[in-house]
Amino acid sequence: MRQNCYDVLKAVCIIAVVLYHVGLCKFGYLGVDIFFVLAGYFTTKSLTGQSFSGSAYVRFLGNRLFRLLPLLLIACICVLAFGWWFMMPDDYENAAQSAIATCFFGNNMLQAITVKDYWAVANEFKPLMHTWYAGTLMQFYAVWPLLIWFIAFLVKKPRRSQSLPLYLFAAVGLCSFALWVATPDEAARFYYLPYRLWEFCAGAAVFYFFEKNQATPSPAHRYVGGALIFAYAILLALMFCDTEWLGGHLRQPLAVVLSASLLFLLPRTPLAQANVLSNELLARIGAASFSIYVWHQVVFAVTRYSFTSDLTEPLPFVAILFATFLLSFLSYRYVERIRASRRVWAAVAVTFAAVCAFSLGIYVRAGVVRDVPELEVRCADAHRGMWSEYCDRGYRYDKDFAAVGAGKPRWYVIGNSFGRDFLNIIDESPIADSIEVVYSDMETYDLRPQRFAKADVVFLSSLLLDEDGVSEVRSLCRPGTKLFIIGEKNFGESNGQVYRHRFSPSYHSLAVPLAAGYAERNAYLKSLYPDIFIDLIAMATLPGGRVRVFTDEGLLISHDCRHLTRAGARFYAERIDWTRFFNNDCDR
Repeated sequence: MRQNCYDVLKAVCIIAVVLYHVGLCKFGYLGVDIFFVLAGYFTTKSLTGQSFSGSAYVRFLGNRLFRLLPLLLIACICVLAFGWWFMMPDDYENAAQSAIATCFFGNNMLQAITVKDYWAVANEFKPLMHTWYAGTLMQFYAVWPLLIWFIAFLVKKPRRSQSLPLYLFAAVGLCSFALWVATPDEAARFYYLPYRLWEFCAGAAVFYFFEKNQATPSPAHRYVGGALIFAYAILLALMFCDTEWLGGHLRQPLAVVLSASLLFLLPRTPLAQANVLSNELLARIGAASFSIYVWHQVVFAVTRYSFTSDLTEPLPFVAILFATFLLSFLSYRYVERIRASRRVWAAVAVTFAAVCAFSLGIYVRAGVVRDVPELEVRCADAHRGMWSEYCDRGYRYDKDFAAVGAGKPRWYVIGNSFGRDFLNIIDESPIADSIEVVYSDMETYDLRPQRFAKADVVFLSSLLLDEDGVSEVRSLCRPGTKLFIIGEKNFGESNGQVYRHRFSPSYHSLAVPLAAGYAERNAYLKSLYPDIFIDLIAMATLPGGRVRVFTDEGLLISHDCRHLTRAGARFYAERIDWTRFFNNDCDR
């Protein structure tokens, strides 16, 4: 029998997640961690007592697949339809890529490889960014039954200690937690199942250690009600209170421990059945939490892309919540609760194939479904990889200086994709043929002493450059070599902010504010290295502080708000004072 108190807990979590993505609840993302704890508890509960067989495993996965996939397919169809008419090509390509990954429950792996930073502002404009959760969840469903049944197999062995499987079960969670603590890779920590498994284990431990061998929960102690209220209050404070009294890496484990404690306490006190903790309205929201989770980011990203980036204003806030809960109600009633049958499975299979085939076609065409004059892109010329092609031309300069020079100044550019952008600026400049240029990325420059030994000028350009990086490069330069720091560049949070105005007469004169953090980092580096700093942001900034996104010819400077188009490289090539790199002495 379904108990409202658990659905109320789900409701609290999904409300926190929704408010987090609106921008009103700084730590609301912890709701997802609690969902993982709940999944560990209820999945273990459903598997315990079942005998292992291939058919049982397939049946279990089939049930979980049918629970998640139909709704995800519908969301993908809506996103692809929206993107066809409203998205810039690069954004539409990313949406198609995410749709394929979502269908195969691998969007967590895709995001870890490509985006890496879940907290990046650009993710707010991606309608399928959040389906990483479904990928991690389905991967858990694939491996967890095998572990549970292996533990059950150990218990049946004669002369085996009954405590052995318990130790094994605890070891899985502890190993996963150790991985989570030890890894410096934030993307792996956030997206990959092995680094999340300890959260599932926390929920499973409550059932396995406290309820597995009990027909009914143990009698309530007189202090259980108080403990329940205390745990709930602290958990709510963790998610909804914007305080810094607890560090980010401590906040997550504490939320997991508290939610596991609630799973232990809820069935052990009548207080859990009271009006507040089993509220009927909240329980209904919790029951539809997966539908709400799927639709909220789709609605929010579409709104940010097409109408406004500030969802906290009254009218957008009310509109997005209404749209989210309307779609969630419809999908919960008519999609999530549909019964599996051969006909329904056939419809899901056909839809799956159609979504994947269509998405693959969009992906291969780099998201180009119409001519985009502002990007100098024609539909007939679209091909896979075209957006990184221009920036990646810089790799052709990854070579040593010529053994015998022709008397040309030797420039050495070091950096990531921002460094390769600077190489393209040099290529578009009038001095391109009068210098010799080589390039190294940020991972290999310290292995290239020959390039430092011969360089007359060294340029350092990298996203998130810090003082340590500058100092290390400076230490490798020979005496007399000039060093210049190339500032970062940014053209807003998403080109969707601009593209939605494409039918406006003032389209090509639009300017945008910088994405968060860029102005502060740029000003900081400029204050540290005033004589050797190349301020790219200032070259594109208009009076009033907004940044240009179009060249004088009406072409976009960047296709993704960070990297340059050919027109963008020409824009900077015309504005940089190249004589300063030939004549001025640099204070080293």
